[in-house]
Amino acid sequence: MLRLLLCREISFQFRTRLPHGLLVYHNVKNPDRIDLDPYALYVIVEKGQLKVVHVFGKHSTSVTVGEGLNRDEWHSVMVRIDVHGARLIARVDNSQEEVYLKGLNHDTNYGVSTNLPSVVLVGGLSSEEKLHGVKYIIESFVGCIRNVVLSSGKAASDLLPITPLVATKHENVNEGCADKCYSRHNLCFVGSRCINHYYDISCDCFGSQYEGEHCDIFTHTMGRKTRSLFRASYHQKLMYKQHKEALSKISSAVDIGPPLIKKDVYLNIRGMRSDKFALRRIIKENIELLERLNRIRRTHGLSNSYNTRKRISQTKLHHVVRRIDHIESENVFLGCRLLKVKPMLSRSGLAVSARSSSVKFERSPISLKIREKLLMDQLLHPKVYLDLEVKNIRPLGRVVIQLYTEACPEIVLEFARSCSENKVHLFNFIRIFPGLWIEGEIAVKNRLLSRPNFQHDINIIRHEANSGILSFAKRYVNTGFPHGLFNFTVSFKPMPVLNGERVAFGELLAGHRVMACAQDYGTKNGKVKKQILVVHSGLKAYLGV
Repeated sequence: MLRLLLCREISFQFRTRLPHGLLVYHNVKNPDRIDLDPYALYVIVEKGQLKVVHVFGKHSTSVTVGEGLNRDEWHSVMVRIDVHGARLIARVDNSQEEVYLKGLNHDTNYGVSTNLPSVVLVGGLSSEEKLHGVKYIIESFVGCIRNVVLSSGKAASDLLPITPLVATKHENVNEGCADKCYSRHNLCFVGSRCINHYYDISCDCFGSQYEGEHCDIFTHTMGRKTRSLFRASYHQKLMYKQHKEALSKISSAVDIGPPLIKKDVYLNIRGMRSDKFALRRIIKENIELLERLNRIRRTHGLSNSYNTRKRISQTKLHHVVRRIDHIESENVFLGCRLLKVKPMLSRSGLAVSARSSSVKFERSPISLKIREKLLMDQLLHPKVYLDLEVKNIRPLGRVVIQLYTEACPEIVLEFARSCSENKVHLFNFIRIFPGLWIEGEIAVKNRLLSRPNFQHDINIIRHEANSGILSFAKRYVNTGFPHGLFNFTVSFKPMPVLNGERVAFGELLAGHRVMACAQDYGTKNGKVKKQILVVHSGLKAYLGV
């Protein structure tokens, strides 16, 4: 029994001469009892290649690997389904391909929580499965299959074989994979080539001077006449002569002429005509829609628009013009003040009297806003991004992080500097604990981080607020970080137990699904199965006002 809740794998070896055939079929019995979407797994030889098809509900995922597999040679096959990572992996000999399973949920997988009995067919479909409406009807496999191993486990790295593995039914199956060309069934004469078809053999007489089913008839050419010398008795020669005469009088009872093709039925001329007019109508409507959208874009939706009542938001230009007017008014006021100022000393160097030098200034009604709220937010709460990738496999995506300077200024400054300068080689993720956090380190040259008692505030961010909290251990505040390394973690879930134990200095704004995918590459003891790299980093751009 293979459980849909677990990761599963099947491996075996096969050899064949035919380019098509069904190797393995897996299905669930009685899916209507728990309202399960249709599920099936096919491992097929198609056009000399291995093709794996995964069907779940309305989604179908397929992967093709290998070539030239029908040359009567042994090939090793491995097919694995990673339900937690939603991956389908297929390998033939030294070739491997990997795709993502469509329609599979990361949290609920196949949407079932109970064990379901399933059936695994090797070499073809039984009559019972054909009656239940299999989606792919494939020819039965003709060849040899050996060393079949079924494995399952909670994770792709913890698969264990299912033992004992006993077959319950045998239909048109013979144990052993003997080559009939090396048995007593080989009746081909010396000089011909025996071809093994597993269920029968045939003799290839090409290149020899013999013919017949077993290449036992010698043919000798003399001019235009051909003489046949039999290695048989008189009775056999007589039977062969009668057989040739009977073959010459045979007439075919099957009409081998080309079939009559009904053009209207096969070509569906009426349907093609209606499709033509429908296509013209759709193209015309699309052109009219594009013209309407272009008009709305040029007029900003002021006329002939669906959103005529919606207020048009102010653009960046409006803010810039208002800011310039404000600066010009301040410059005018400052110039007026400078014109009214009188010197404290005369040209002769004597002090000017207090009565003549007393000037009264009125307070400006316009206050100069040096520290605006948005500018301060950009400086104190910078946003950085990291583009993550699984080494030599696939990109994971981008995570956006907001840092809080008031939590720990030195740490935030060094983190933002490393990201803004795109120094991706300084980042290294060393441990991944699924369901806990991912631990990384940055190679830094700031000696201030190696000194103890640097400025920090442990209550800026609470760990139970959300997942994706960036933090470091509180003990580094008293001892300082090891020289040249800055260690930090990103949590996978809210963790109130860390309040007071770790200093949080940032949180994840976007990329929570990327962090969820990164958990699949960790283990219980934190060892990383596949290295996760930072391929690009930078400082998130702001819109100026």
